[in-house]
Amino acid sequence: IEGPASGVEYSSDGVQFTFRAPMHVESVSPALGPEQGGTVVTLAGADFAMPETLVCEFGSQELRVPARWISAAAVACVAPAHQPATVSVRLSTNGQQFVTAPTTFAYHAEASVLSLDPASGSVNGGTPVVVRGAGFVDDGALRCRFGAALSSAVVFESATQITCRAPAQSEPGTFELAVANNGVDFAAASARFEYRAAMRVDSVAPRSGPVTGGTRVVVSGGGFAVASERAACRFGETVVSADVLDTATLACVAPAGAEGVAALEVSANGLDFTASGVQFAFEP
Repeated sequence: IEGPASGVEYSSDGVQFTFRAPMHVESVSPALGPEQGGTVVTLAGADFAMPETLVCEFGSQELRVPARWISAAAVACVAPAHQPATVSVRLSTNGQQFVTAPTTFAYHAEASVLSLDPASGSVNGGTPVVVRGAGFVDDGALRCRFGAALSSAVVFESATQITCRAPAQSEPGTFELAVANNGVDFAAASARFEYRAAMRVDSVAPRSGPVTGGTRVVVSGGGFAVASERAACRFGETVVSADVLDTATLACVAPAGAEGVAALEVSANGLDFTASGVQFAFEP
């Protein structure tokens, strides 16, 4: 680009100005993040150039941040802090002409965890854990993380309660549980979930009792949690409380039942039951 030095004479410095094809932004991911900022947001689209200056804008000129070019179809930028609100996201190669994404970005209060129920389960996973806290958002990206393992199923119930199905772990231990409304930005964990060795039932004595119930049954097996306050036996579909005698023995009183045999399984938390297949017979 050259400009007139005097009259109709132009300079010949050779400085260039580049005309670029217009960019197209098709999506913003994730579409929400905590008000503290820090969410790495990816803009997907087409014809993204790789200039020296690439800028994302979140809602206003005061909230412009540098963007990182990934490819002609994607750029990334770190969301700045913003009070809870829904804002537009715009992208520019020169800080003057912007293209606006068709979807918005929502700022929310950061999710926090106050309590878990139950607070323990089997290493086999599958325990439905009720998580109580604050700031939960009903979004398909909502996730729970147990240590480094993500929950495969999360059910939103309210802004203060969700249910997460515990994933399996390779060994017993206590793991921090954290929640992210967008599946990416996990708040600092303030609750812990204990994974216990999987329980098993080897035998029961006696193996039968009257249909009227009342038989004290001693269950032998392994992995019984001595300190468990929710230990239970399940006769068919009927659950009764159990007393853990030691890590290999517990006792429970058979309920009334229909004549015939029923699978007798045990649980440390009243939710995760064994599947050992040992049977107890109800006799007339």
